Amino acid sequence: MGCPQHLKTKFGEGYRLELKTDPDHVEHIPKFIQKLSPDARIVDQHTTLFNYEIPMNNSTLGQLLEQVESVKDELRISDYAVSQTTLEQIFINMAQEYLRHKVVIE
Repeated sequence: MGCPQHLKTKFGEGYRLELKTDPDHVEHIPKFIQKLSPDARIVDQHTTLFNYEIPMNNSTLGQLLEQVESVKDELRISDYAVSQTTLEQIFINMAQEYLRHKVVIE
């Protein structure tokens, strides 16, 4: 199968971007993410906490960090983190894809 890093690179969906803003700037985050990466997909949102999946083909890790850092004050981003897709997330995505494919066939 391969080492964990090989599996993340081969099957990973990209980067995970988690960020927290203040309540007055919540509506600006989706607009920023759309500009940052049109292919980004929201994974989860709880009031002021957002979790996005950013495809690797849109930007490098350095570019992603630079762009978030450049709007941090403007969008009142108090905290953010960028990480690779975890092995658990890869497994869940593969299982969901298998179930979708299986349902279509049946």
